[in-house]
Amino acid sequence: MKKFLVIDDSQDRKSSYNRVFNFIELDFAFTKKEFLEKIDINYDGYFVDIIYEPESYEDFSFQQILGKIPEKKPIFLISSKWEIAMDQMKMKSLRTCGKFNDVLGYFSWKTINERNQEEYVRDFAKEQMAHYFDMAFGAFGENQSISILQISDIEFGNPHQISNVETEQANLISMVRKYLRNLNMNNTKVDFICICGDIAYTGEQIQYTNASKWLKNLGEQLLTNNNFENMLIVPGNHDYCFDAAAGNYLYYDKDEKEYKKRSNNYTLKYNEHAMYNFAKFVYELNGEVSYLLSPYKPIIKRTYENYGLNFILLNPVRTNYRKEFVYGLEDNDMKHLIEASGDMEKNMCNIVLSHFAPEKYSTIDPTSDSTSKNIREFADAFQLKGWFYGHAHDNESIDDRKIGENKVLVSRSQSLMLENGQHCEGSGNGFTLFKLYREEGKVVNISYYDERKQKEENYKRLFSQ
Repeated sequence: MKKFLVIDDSQDRKSSYNRVFNFIELDFAFTKKEFLEKIDINYDGYFVDIIYEPESYEDFSFQQILGKIPEKKPIFLISSKWEIAMDQMKMKSLRTCGKFNDVLGYFSWKTINERNQEEYVRDFAKEQMAHYFDMAFGAFGENQSISILQISDIEFGNPHQISNVETEQANLISMVRKYLRNLNMNNTKVDFICICGDIAYTGEQIQYTNASKWLKNLGEQLLTNNNFENMLIVPGNHDYCFDAAAGNYLYYDKDEKEYKKRSNNYTLKYNEHAMYNFAKFVYELNGEVSYLLSPYKPIIKRTYENYGLNFILLNPVRTNYRKEFVYGLEDNDMKHLIEASGDMEKNMCNIVLSHFAPEKYSTIDPTSDSTSKNIREFADAFQLKGWFYGHAHDNESIDDRKIGENKVLVSRSQSLMLENGQHCEGSGNGFTLFKLYREEGKVVNISYYDERKQKEENYKRLFSQ
């Protein structure tokens, strides 16, 4: 049973805490003296009141209490006076002390104390704790390694996809487990599956239905704790559905009896329709809603920041008014990425997931700077350690390349399930499995198992440059 410390200034609340959170063991610190006596005990997590009366906590503030709570411990915040808490800018202290990402939930004391709400509060707390301790990385030790499977270009709906996808999946699972053993991982499952685009062939709904079934089974076999949130997906050019977009772009002229463009002014809406099937598929598979809300806005996944790892997901796939693919990020999106980097913890292992190679990710504003400058600025802002992509259908390529001031591990994955004629000459289907070494909660080395060389390739130099 997990043990949490309740930090509050009202002993009258004790019975309610015990009644609502009866699935864990609770200890209490109702005064400054009790808090200082107990804060060095190794608790699994904390319930923290926000506003304290001076009779109980004397000169101790919410900010000081947060500062003494150990890092990387789950926190639930509680208050009966949230309006005062917000007015006093107490929430700002969460970011300044580095505890923002440790907070699993925010409770009103009124909600906890009301009998008709206690089941809801209990279930919410249970769900958050289960996710933290069992499904995400709460169970990871500070020196425990992380595994990442990179795949790409599955292309459900491609007439040249291999006929027996179930057999190929079984082969994939077998090979992944072999690689895990060769990398000395103590698990037969991976912590992340990163899919670098082209899940479908023409972006049609039936293709995603088949892909979802296949990927669900893959995740059940290979993902640690079946946590599909850790199946990260970006779209490729084949995930762009022209048929879904046409109704927003064309209209039927009854007099001339032909389809015409609504306007020569190219609009984002056309592209948003084209990405709807993909966005719906991702949401139903792993719960990621970002593509539905804004399919072209870069996604910065900070869910795993406490474990030394972030992902940046990019989608540059769109078309112009001539129905030609245009690759790259909007100027505002590139600026947003660079600005967002300033709010992120330093010394992180930041990895980009995309469908295309880094050099494709310029801004598409014709007045903006060159590709190379944009990419350098982006890579330097995040101090990127990895860039994973697909698209090429050739032999995997894994090497450190200088992008900006630092070297970045750039990995191009092979296609996964296509007939031989769909690859570049001499290439075939494949995948890549990475091992991220961690020390004191930070990633200090990336390696992968090279089947051709029958050995582990090491990229520790990325972290010591």
